[in-house]
Amino acid sequence: MCLNKIYISLYGQAIVSARYIFVSDIINSAVADEIGKILKKEGKTAIMVTHDISEAISMSDRVIVLSKRPATIKSIHEIKLTLDVERTPLTSREAPEFRHYFNTIWKELDIHVK
Repeated sequence: MCLNKIYISLYGQAIVSARYIFVSDIINSAVADEIGKILKKEGKTAIMVTHDISEAISMSDRVIVLSKRPATIKSIHEIKLTLDVERTPLTSREAPEFRHYFNTIWKELDIHVK
């Protein structure tokens, strides 16, 4: 689960700080939905740093993939999902484009599992 802290800057942007603990994905998704509602209601922009590709896609309008150290911007993905219902982190995972974004970003990370 991702327990998030939201810091609102003087410029009206939010920085989401995540701490991970092991609990249910259902609770994590519910928390993500609540954070999304708060940011939308307040009209704030959030900068979220995560290692979870699904979380990044489901919660973002834009995903920036960084390279290994020293980090540089490797790619930027504008996330556009087709949904028949309101977009939330939970409903985003049902969009037909979700799997494409996930697979594309996964390949860009150059993770080699032995």
